Amino acid sequence: MWIRTRSRSLALAVALVASMPAAADAQDDADKAQIRERFRAGMEKYQQGAYREAIGYWEAIYREMGPHDGYRLSFNLARAYEKFSDFTFAAERYESFLTEVELRRQENKAIEPVIEKEEKEARDRLEELRASKGRLKVNAAKQSLDAKIDESDRRAAGFVAYVTPGPHVVVFVRGSGVIDKREVQVKAGEILEIEPPQLPEPVVPPPIKTTREVSHPFTPAVLYAAGAVTVVSVIVPVLTYGHASSVKREHDAMLTNGKTSADQIAQAKALEDDYLTARTTAYATLAIPLSLAAITGGLVAWYFLGTREREIVVRPEASPTSLGLQSIVRF
Repeated sequence: MWIRTRSRSLALAVALVASMPAAADAQDDADKAQIRERFRAGMEKYQQGAYREAIGYWEAIYREMGPHDGYRLSFNLARAYEKFSDFTFAAERYESFLTEVELRRQENKAIEPVIEKEEKEARDRLEELRASKGRLKVNAAKQSLDAKIDESDRRAAGFVAYVTPGPHVVVFVRGSGVIDKREVQVKAGEILEIEPPQLPEPVVPPPIKTTREVSHPFTPAVLYAAGAVTVVSVIVPVLTYGHASSVKREHDAMLTNGKTSADQIAQAKALEDDYLTARTTAYATLAIPLSLAAITGGLVAWYFLGTREREIVVRPEASPTSLGLQSIVRF
């Protein structure tokens, strides 16, 4: 039974507003009135035979409410789609309506007599569509792929199209390009499965690798050489100071042996002068390793404080003949 009376349409409009989610109860009366007005506008278009315009009004409300709360409207949409000869969407809306009614029955919710009547009508219309139309079951694709039947709008692969018995053209599309085109023949009451084309798996580039590179202002060999020279330079003051100590011991030994001849006193004086000279030389040569140690310390500080660290990103770069590597350096 088709949608016939204004009183029935008004009752459905009220039922639609009442069935909206609890959050909608907080909406003001103006919002609810707007929904009722939009539904009435769609009903007027439907009664005038302007089914496309009626679908435009009702689909907007249906999407706002969702299949669960707008299930009553899905029945009206199914009728409008069937009048518009879009049997695919008509069947989908009938199925959605029946699914929601069955869910309410399983939840032990009361099913009004008018809904039971619409449920029977929906089942009868579905059976008639399945018997009188052919069904093209376009299976889902592993990759993103659209399909269109004849002149219909393209849809993501993975749907059932209700079509008139006879020949049809199925086109698989990705982006703006046609991937595959097939001509099929379907009979009334027949379900024809259509597998999407097997597309090559996308080439996965090698993962991008990131490495960190540490650079110093000069090679460590400079530190090793400076350290070695510093160590070697310590030998010079050690030797000179050892010589001064030897002269002092000889001088002290001469003074303590009890002999005080003029020659011995002269020799002691000469040894004292030699000791003073040797000691001065030892102190002077001590400045060499101290200076080299200071220089080496400065080099060590420069080596570490002057360190630069950079991040190197190795990115795959495709070419017609090979896969190159592109390095991007970030400081």
